[in-house]
Amino acid sequence: MRLQRNVWLLLVAGVLVFVQPAYADQCDDMNAKAKAAFASAREASIQKNYDRAAELYEEAGKYYEEVANMKNCRCPKVPKNAQENVNLSRNAAAEARLAAQYRVANAKYDEGTAYTKKMQWDEANAAFLEAAQIWDSVGGATQSELGKTALESANVARDAAHKALSHKNNNQAWEMVKGK
Repeated sequence: MRLQRNVWLLLVAGVLVFVQPAYADQCDDMNAKAKAAFASAREASIQKNYDRAAELYEEAGKYYEEVANMKNCRCPKVPKNAQENVNLSRNAAAEARLAAQYRVANAKYDEGTAYTKKMQWDEANAAFLEAAQIWDSVGGATQSELGKTALESANVARDAAHKALSHKNNNQAWEMVKGK
């Protein structure tokens, strides 16, 4: 009986010794996935693929969150660092989404410029105002350099819209004078 009990204790101890490294390996593997997703997101940002970057930052955040909730990692600092990286990943995802919106506003502003060259003042005005609205939204969502630049760009777009209307009014006045 005593021998059987000792065998059971050895068996249970052996399983516990095996489970701890397996769990620690799982922690390391999940942390490695998170780091890889974060690195891929950073690369997507460099390539100005902001929508993809945001997705990858969010994926990294989910992996980091799993690591932050794990116990018995080899290094006790890993879960704590993972929690910090959750916040970093979420903030980076939000910035990437704002950068994508900023690019949409750039395209609208360029559209307004193209209409200006064709002297299509109403269309130019509308495009400039749409760009300004998007930039205002980006600027209101973040205090980062991107947000500051967006607010400055919104002012430039509003000025361009005003000039487009001014040109339209000047052309209408000129047409009236010529018509007399």
